Parts: sequence; structure tokens; C-alpha cells
Amino acid sequence: MMRSAFHSPPRGSARRLAALAGPAILALSAACGDGPLGVAAVRVTPATAALGAPGETVQLTASALDRRGNPIPGLFFTWASSDELVATVDDGGLVTAVGNGVAAITARAGGESGSAQVTVGPPAPSQMPGAPTAIG
Repeated sequence: MMRSAFHSPPRGSARRLAALAGPAILALSAACGDGPLGVAAVRVTPATAALGAPGETVQLTASALDRRGNPIPGLFFTWASSDELVATVDDGGLVTAVGNGVAAITARAGGESGSAQVTVGPPAPSQMPGAPTAIG
């Protein structure tokens, strides 16, 4: 009689495995954008930031939202700057001004992305406190 090398796991093992792996599978599903909890949008806040000089920083935060607009906790975001001569961003969303200009800072998770606009440089003279206002 030939015996199979494969056998059924002990009764109840599948339930225990599903209970243990369930949250990890849901998180992986959300991170990949698949399944009912897939990432539908990424929101970056604040949406705009102004930094006055090189070396100044601003902390951005990202949140992933499902199709219903509910936050999806526990996801890892990748961050990128459209112009690293203007601003850089670290793995935690901390933006550092490098030079004058405008850069889009993008966070990505689950195949979706969101961005914020960061402007580096002194404010326009008309935006400075105490600047005369034009009368028109």
C-alpha cells in the first residue's frame, strides 16, 4: 500500500492559523491595494507649506484611505521629492529646505499617492508683515 507524503493538519489548525494570520493578510491586502480594504487614496497634510530658508523643516503626515474614506492604519509610506535641490524628505515625512523654489512632496502606499506643495524662499514683499498695501 502506498502512503501519501501529504496529510491533513490536525483538526482546528486551520482555524488557529487563520486567526493568527488574518490581521497580517488584511494589512498585506490593504498595502497592495487588493481586496475590500484596498487603498483608494493617500492624503498628505498639510497640503501646502512655506519654508523661509535652507535648513528649515516641516513635518508632513500621510494617511491612507479605503474606498469608503475610512483610514487604513499601520501602512508604510514611501516619500519622495520632485526637486531635491529645493527640498528633501526623509522616510518619516520630515521635509528639509535646501534651496529656493517649489517642490511636490509625495507619499505612496498601496499603489496610490498623495502630495503636498512645499515652497522654499522668503515671502514676497507684499506678504511681509508691515508691508504697505496697494490701493486700487
